[in-house]
This record gives sequence, structure tokens and C-alpha cells, in this order.
Amino acid sequence: MRGTHAKGRATSPAYEWARFTAWPWIKSKSPSSAGWTAIATIAIAVLTGVYVHYARKQWREMHDATIAAKDGASAAKSAADEAKNANDIARISLQSVQRALLIPKKTVLQPLPVLGTNKSNWQIQGSWENVGNTTAIRVVGDFNVQILPSEPNEPLFIGSDPSSPIFIGPKTVQAIAPVYRPDVWFTLKKPPPLDQMRYVWGWIGYQDVFPNTPTHITEFCRMLLSETTHKDGTIDYGLTNCAHHNCADEDCADYKDVVQRAEILRSSAK
Repeated sequence: MRGTHAKGRATSPAYEWARFTAWPWIKSKSPSSAGWTAIATIAIAVLTGVYVHYARKQWREMHDATIAAKDGASAAKSAADEAKNANDIARISLQSVQRALLIPKKTVLQPLPVLGTNKSNWQIQGSWENVGNTTAIRVVGDFNVQILPSEPNEPLFIGSDPSSPIFIGPKTVQAIAPVYRPDVWFTLKKPPPLDQMRYVWGWIGYQDVFPNTPTHITEFCRMLLSETTHKDGTIDYGLTNCAHHNCADEDCADYKDVVQRAEILRSSAK
């Protein structure tokens, strides 16, 4: 049997049951506003926990990926550094074998008769040999002979004479401009007094043909002790090393000062 709606419309029994029986029951069983708030709070907490869990998981994955990327970059840098070190070692090894190397050769003392007299002047000449495998470039230096009471001091050893840069090829001997001294300097019938010793010294500065290589220095210093005249007229001189200035490169205590002098000579020749 059909009922009548408040506005006069006919309703079915099911509608009547839902409206007057089921709905009031549902309302009576529904939570209060406080209950809904609690349910919503719980739901938010659950959803927040789920979000935090997945956010942490994603952060961990990103963190691990970042560490892996850093490790990869560090490994790549280490490999690059090792390769550079290997190249540097190979370059240094090659240069040490192929570089120029200048050493002093024998100092020659030779009498030169003075025309119209029975006297002689002496020519003292040294030389340098490049025993290396490449050319020595920008070569400058100094050579001197003097009577001194002791070994030459530093300013005297370095010298002040001009020197124009030259080059010396591999396996080549280069003579030094000679120095001339009067006869009495080297006509020694007996060893000279200790305060009148004859000293011969010199240094040479040069560079390799390889780029960005430092200036090399070689120094020598000799003291004349005696002379021997042979029947054929040839004369040998006894020379001994000085206590200082027989060295090369950084082994020379005055390396920086000599390099500075070499640079001044090169600059003044331009």
C-alpha cells in the first residue's frame, strides 16, 4: 500500500522504511562531531605515516645514489690523478735521459812568446762539453784566473764580465774565451806561497730544449800547485779541486745567485 509524502506525493513502503526506520537508526549509531574529529585525526596520522615512510625511502634511495655518484666521481678523479702522475714520471724520466748536461773539460795553460823579448804571456783556456743528448740553449757563464790568498769569494766567483748567450749541441765541446796572464804567474820553480795561490774557476748556466725546464748550473774551481817541464818542452800543471764551487744545479750553495746572474746576462744581451 502506498503512503503519501508531505507535499502530497505518493511514496513506496521502502521509502517509508528508509526514512522513518533506517535513517533514524543510522543517525543514532553515527559518531558525534568529536568522534568524527578523532577518526579524521587517525586517518591523517595514518596517511602521514605512509607518506613519511615513502618519503624516507625515496630520500634514502636518492642519498645512496648521490653517494654512489660521489664515489664514481672520486674514483674518476683518482684515476685521472694517477694517469697524470704516470705521465709526469714518464716526462721527467725522458727529460733526465735526454737533457743537456755540461761539464768542464781540461784547462789548458799555454805560453805565448812576446815578440822581441825572451818573455811569454800565458793563455789560459777552459772548455765545456755537452755530454747530454740534446742541445743546451741560452748558455752564459764566466771564467777567471787570479792569484789569491784563498779561494775566490762569492762576488769574485760569480764575476761581472759580459757574456752573450750561445747554444752547445749534444756531444760537443765549446771552448771558453781565453784569459791572458804574464809569464811570472805560471813559471813556477817551486810551489807558490800559500797567500799567492793560482786559482782557475768558472761557471756556466744553460737551459734544456724542453719547455718549462729550469736553468741548470755547473761550477768548477781549481788551484794550481806545481808545474812540470818535459824534455820536449811541454808543461804539465798539477791542479787540485777547491773546497767549494765544484757542483751542479741545486747542489751548489749559491745556485739561486748564479741563476740570477745568468738571467741578468741573458737580459742585457737582448
